[in-house]
Amino acid sequence: MSRNSCRRCLRPESLCLCAAIVPIFNRTTIVLLQHPGERRHPFNTAIIAKLALQNVHFDVHWNTKKPLDLSALLPPGTALLYPGPTATNLDGLRQPERPTGLVVLDGTWWGAKKLLKVNPVLASLPKVSFPTDSTMGHKLRREPAAGYMSTVEAIHLALTLIEPETANLESLMRAYDRLVEGHLSERARRRDSRYRTRVGPRRAGDST
Repeated sequence: MSRNSCRRCLRPESLCLCAAIVPIFNRTTIVLLQHPGERRHPFNTAIIAKLALQNVHFDVHWNTKKPLDLSALLPPGTALLYPGPTATNLDGLRQPERPTGLVVLDGTWWGAKKLLKVNPVLASLPKVSFPTDSTMGHKLRREPAAGYMSTVEAIHLALTLIEPETANLESLMRAYDRLVEGHLSERARRRDSRYRTRVGPRRAGDST
């Protein structure tokens, strides 16, 4: 039987994130393109950025065989947040050099590569990334290499480097912590429930 979900954050009601969402009036425009496989994924962290950021354009790329019309969303000064040998380290940019818009691809690394491939206009954007030793605390998914992180972690770090003066940026990570803690608790509960069902109650005379 399916559980009731919050209509706003799309999470099961017991794992709802809405109380942890704080409005963030970010200056940098975030263009968040989501692979359709992430829409209902339990580790969908992009929903935190979508709900909290006040300057964000969110789009699910439903048909990954056709490019999106992104021309109106990518004014001069927009960069693609994507690691690689040609990416510029955000940490080393002076204020005038920092992007005024940032495209973030939300999905597994396979999914992100798919979105990049099907939207060639994105390949023409300057790429930016983080120091190679950047890392975050919690991990719900296995990342392909050191320095890789979830979507909301990446957005938080990017905005911290681009506009550190903006209020409430840390609330993104508090909401993410709530998501992680909820899933870890749920995993533990389910694991314990399966164990009890499999083992059953111990009876008098059972061997140890």
